[in-house]
Amino acid sequence: MRKKIVIDTGVFVNYFLKKNEKYRKAMSEIIASGSGLTLYLNITELYYILGRLLDKESASVAISLIKNSSIKIVNIDEKLSISAGDLKLSYDFLSIVDCYVIALAEGERAMIYTVDSSIEKVYKDTVVIK
Repeated sequence: MRKKIVIDTGVFVNYFLKKNEKYRKAMSEIIASGSGLTLYLNITELYYILGRLLDKESASVAISLIKNSSIKIVNIDEKLSISAGDLKLSYDFLSIVDCYVIALAEGERAMIYTVDSSIEKVYKDTVVIK
């Protein structure tokens, strides 16, 4: 079985804005393999960013596409919250959402796909797509 991949918000944003071919290729591979994970927090960020940059309808379509794909959207529970809180205590430079992304990846022994190089400073199994 292929290693799980936690997808950070920036990857989704760049994919839906069609920033470059790297994002399309990465997302196509993740969706085809069924290895993708993300958090409802990332969905919130994506909705906000696409709603601001495009419009609410485009943001809603993007969310629907994710929900109807093989990407699993993970709920937040107590264990994940405590792990993310511990990360935030240790690495104040990370956003709270990034702490949740790392906590999920640690719990799932997954890779992280992101555009944020600060995540790579904390979690070594990270692919930064630029």
